[in-house]
Amino acid sequence: MKVASSVASNCYDDSGAQINGTTSELVSSKFPISSTRNNFIVVGCDTYALMEGSCEWKHMIARCASSCDSIDSVENGTCSGTGCCQTSIPKGVKDFFVDVRSFRNHTRVSNFNPCGYAFVVEAEAFEFSTSDIKDLLNRKSVPVVLDWSVGDVTCKEARENLSSYACRAIHSECSDSRNELGHRCNCLTGFHGNPYLVDGCQDIDECTTLKPCEGTCTNLPGNYSCSCPKGFEGDGMKNGTGCRSTSPPMGDPKASLPKGFEGDGMKNGTGCHSTSHHSNCRKHNASTCLFYVASGFMVTAVVSSWIFWRRKQKKVVRLRQNLFRRNGGLLLENMLSSQKTLTIFTAEDLKRATHNYDENKIFHMEQHSRSTYYKGILPAQGENQEVIVMKYGDALDGSYVEPFISKLVTLSRIQHKNVVKLIGCCLETQVPLLVYESINTKTLHDYIQHDDSACSLSWNIRMRIAAETAGVLACLHSEAAAPIIHGNLNSSTIKLDDDYNVKVQDLTLTCSAVSDVHFYVDTPGYLDPEYLFTGRLTIKSDVYSFGVVLAELLTGKKVLGLERPNGEEHLSKYFESLPKGDDLLRILDYRLVAEGKIIEQLTLVAKLAQRCLSNSSAERPTMEEVATSLRLLWIPTGLDQTQNRAVFDIYTES
Repeated sequence: MKVASSVASNCYDDSGAQINGTTSELVSSKFPISSTRNNFIVVGCDTYALMEGSCEWKHMIARCASSCDSIDSVENGTCSGTGCCQTSIPKGVKDFFVDVRSFRNHTRVSNFNPCGYAFVVEAEAFEFSTSDIKDLLNRKSVPVVLDWSVGDVTCKEARENLSSYACRAIHSECSDSRNELGHRCNCLTGFHGNPYLVDGCQDIDECTTLKPCEGTCTNLPGNYSCSCPKGFEGDGMKNGTGCRSTSPPMGDPKASLPKGFEGDGMKNGTGCHSTSHHSNCRKHNASTCLFYVASGFMVTAVVSSWIFWRRKQKKVVRLRQNLFRRNGGLLLENMLSSQKTLTIFTAEDLKRATHNYDENKIFHMEQHSRSTYYKGILPAQGENQEVIVMKYGDALDGSYVEPFISKLVTLSRIQHKNVVKLIGCCLETQVPLLVYESINTKTLHDYIQHDDSACSLSWNIRMRIAAETAGVLACLHSEAAAPIIHGNLNSSTIKLDDDYNVKVQDLTLTCSAVSDVHFYVDTPGYLDPEYLFTGRLTIKSDVYSFGVVLAELLTGKKVLGLERPNGEEHLSKYFESLPKGDDLLRILDYRLVAEGKIIEQLTLVAKLAQRCLSNSSAERPTMEEVATSLRLLWIPTGLDQTQNRAVFDIYTES
């Protein structure tokens, strides 16, 4: 499958001032980008680019740089770093964001190369030419190849629900995807067409197309047959034994015998004798013989069915046991032996709870992490318990199993009113299933990005959301054993109930600040810029992500807006040099400004957001400082406004 992707560019004038720029992205593709049929390309003589993407459960960054002093040093068809750079795409990447940058703003090469370009493209669709140094600005899109598959289940699981089974053609077969979850449909050998349509796979007439027979060719469904004419023998195939005459040579006294006879066939010899014998069955009563034959068939069928069923059950049990071990089940049981804070569910438990993962039970699909959330009901003492079953979009990476299990146990022990409670998990499936307490389906992102919903979020409500979210992060960072880093905080992971109380989710993506600092699954736009250069995750990375959420609450704008003016595509750009007075009011949500009497609070929180969004982690406050500052503004303390302001300044300026 091919899709179109844009070309990212960055152009400068002779003085080095940026005159225009675009980014390129493929957001939350369901199918992985082919690692064998695509390349990441950077074109320019003073250019480097970063490609961010999600690879399984980890964040991935690819870098490529190209430079040159003159157009004469650039060679056609070569992408080795002089005028053009090329690198491969990691396996399993399903989305990307490409940003082009420059070392010296093209000041030394502006006369022949004022722009830099970067893009992901099908390898066969792009061959570098020296003209690309100048002309790529006119190329709006390039093809990208995706490794296409159906759903996220195996063929065996897909056949369990025939109403949604994709391989609809009669003469089709299902095969599991080699590189990813899901499956594909193909026409059987001897058929061609579209296996996803009922009559999509049509028979191939090999007799007409291949002409494989030396003798007579007979077309069969999905196959063909070759035969020799009377008086000839052989398989009748051109690439086989062909057809040979069975007639004796002229003058040979030996004659051929009809089928079913033996002898020399000569009058003065043994002649011809029939080789057939009467059936023993004719000596017995026909009905008695038929009864025994039918009974034998019936007993054989019953026994065979039972053996088949038993083998199938044993195979399912073995498969689930293997998956349980592969996903870290034995380690989890050992860690829970002293204190059971997590329930281990079987695959059948959750299958019943979700009505076999009925599509009608789906209430939310996370685009970036490709996770699916199902509503479910588990039997409990007294009354049934409503739960949320979360199904990840990717299988566990083998190297990530032990850290994942450790985090599950740690997170199951967190007791915080603003954290979605992790109840249990199932490790008997291809991808882990996590069971949470039942929560509202609305997220902060839903409220902010929809004008009608945002009207209901007053400044007081937004302050409470910010304060409660900051409190959760401060709690995670203050864990005694090892500070816990969320790693994926964004407005979509902040749930709100009907009273706008916060519930932070997706804590399964967290990691310890002591270890596993390279595991980072971040939503585009919330990524700590320092991580681009260090590749390390710290608690200050959560502070930056929270700063982006704070900016969303203040402005009501999208984090990434390609339609915004050049240089303002990212929301954090508004807070790099914080405007004052009327200029500040222009970037804030007009609904908040219209409330009146809160301008001073808006200004104070905007300053706090600016500190959180600092490019240097050393200049960012801790989450404890942020949470304290927000509580001072939101919760009445008995101090007058002047005192509140003075105490707030102590925290924001420290």
